Amino acid sequence: MLRDLRERFADASLWGYDITAAMLDYGRNKVSYEGATPHFQHLDIATQPVPMAAGSVNLLTMVAVLHVLPDPLKVCVEICRLLADDGVFLLQDWIRTPLPVYLDRMIDSDLPAEQQAAMRSAMFRLFPAHNKYTIDDWLWVLQEGGLRVLNHQQLRSPHFCAFVCMKA
Repeated sequence: MLRDLRERFADASLWGYDITAAMLDYGRNKVSYEGATPHFQHLDIATQPVPMAAGSVNLLTMVAVLHVLPDPLKVCVEICRLLADDGVFLLQDWIRTPLPVYLDRMIDSDLPAEQQAAMRSAMFRLFPAHNKYTIDDWLWVLQEGGLRVLNHQQLRSPHFCAFVCMKA
């Protein structure tokens, strides 16, 4: 996402925060940027505030993160602190999906049977984390967290949804 934003907004100050060193390494060293490389920093958003001034962020995005955090409302409050008055929060995250649909989508039927079995086992472990929230749950979480949902739309995947929000 930062690569695509850099292409469209050459002068923007872009930051990537993650708790996973491998993701930070990927963003720093494995992605080619047209122009300045974004800044990357290790951060556990569940326990640490983002080291940016209140009201200083015009666009904040989060992809497949909020569903794994123990207190998404606390994180929504931090998002509201960071957003400029006209700032936008774009959330892309998992939505609840029936188990057969989830498994069919996640397991490549062209793989050999033994690889499919291994994938199925892994997907059973991930299913509870990926299927915590319905769209209505997300709408409630975002509203309770101080955000106003301007639009939401299920993406190409049947278990992923995008929510466009601003501070309430």
